[in-house]
Amino acid sequence: MQQIRIGIIGTGIMGANYAKVFSALPFSTVVAACSRNESNLNDFLRRHRIQAGYTDYRKMLERTDLDAIVVATPDRHHFAPARDALESGHHVLVEKPFTTSTAEADELIRIAARNQKKIQVAFNHRWLPAYFEAKASIARGDIGKPLAGYARKNDTLYVATQYIAWAAESSPAWFLSSHDIDLMRWFLDSEPIALVSRFRAHRSTSMGKQRGATRARKGHI
Repeated sequence: MQQIRIGIIGTGIMGANYAKVFSALPFSTVVAACSRNESNLNDFLRRHRIQAGYTDYRKMLERTDLDAIVVATPDRHHFAPARDALESGHHVLVEKPFTTSTAEADELIRIAARNQKKIQVAFNHRWLPAYFEAKASIARGDIGKPLAGYARKNDTLYVATQYIAWAAESSPAWFLSSHDIDLMRWFLDSEPIALVSRFRAHRSTSMGKQRGATRARKGHI
């Protein structure tokens, strides 16, 4: 079986996960990785036994032995490397969220179609046992046809602030809710036609007091 040769852009938590998974599969191999931080890059190459490293992903894309590119950069920086990878003739897997703007997402889809390349968003919750079994149960008709779904995140601030250096550049919608939106689409086998968003912002004073403000926005997608 011919192995798919993969290059990874981004050497953080998810980049490391991709390196471990693709290196363990019999039909794929990671041949190159890229990070702007040379120290992080060298450590990444050593830990995952990858031979070639780059601090400029455009140099990596010039290789002729790559079949697919994984984009595992921070949320706000998915578009440019995904675009350039498609334009250079590679299939692309993008860590969620796909992009942080609809215009960028639409542009990537157009570029992929024009270049006849595949582009996929890594919504890995579909493979978690609880969600997978829920989907299977719905497909079997165990609970009838679902008419509504409800998702709630009980996450804590340290998940982002302790492990994600660029958390301030992201948002709960990009970092977490993208999973919930994808799961609802998957469970219900349906696409949304409208969006209603509500959030509560807290301000802490030196005395530990908090004030909350609730706002609502409604729009069509």
